Amino acid sequence: MRQTLTGVVNVERVVMELDTADSLEVSQAIDMLIRVFRNHWEQSPGFWWGARVEWVLSNAIRILLVTQGATLADLSRLLSDQAFREPYKHTVTNPLVHEFWAWYETVESTHRPQGNRQLIQSVITRVNQLRAVSQ
Repeated sequence: MRQTLTGVVNVERVVMELDTADSLEVSQAIDMLIRVFRNHWEQSPGFWWGARVEWVLSNAIRILLVTQGATLADLSRLLSDQAFREPYKHTVTNPLVHEFWAWYETVESTHRPQGNRQLIQSVITRVNQLRAVSQ
């Protein structure tokens, strides 16, 4: 656990120095953050890791990385609060990220299909638990 939390601190330092205009650098930073989350959750009993969890996290992280002043502490609010998320979405130019958020908000507003809604809630819960441990 201690190794993962140290990784989060190191990640935040790297993110502060990130050149958001360099798409390769942004992708590498996202991969590093995903590895930190994956390593943490793979060691936690009762949690599973899958491609869909990674998909939600990577799209959320992509927005945070390119938004001035955003931090990893904003991650759970970004996932759970549409009004908070709205200005952040306009900082991203990648059309695939925009498609993801359109899907996400449809699931969020309709609560259908139930499996997707549960996925979103699961990711929010995991992010909040990781944040609680690291504070």
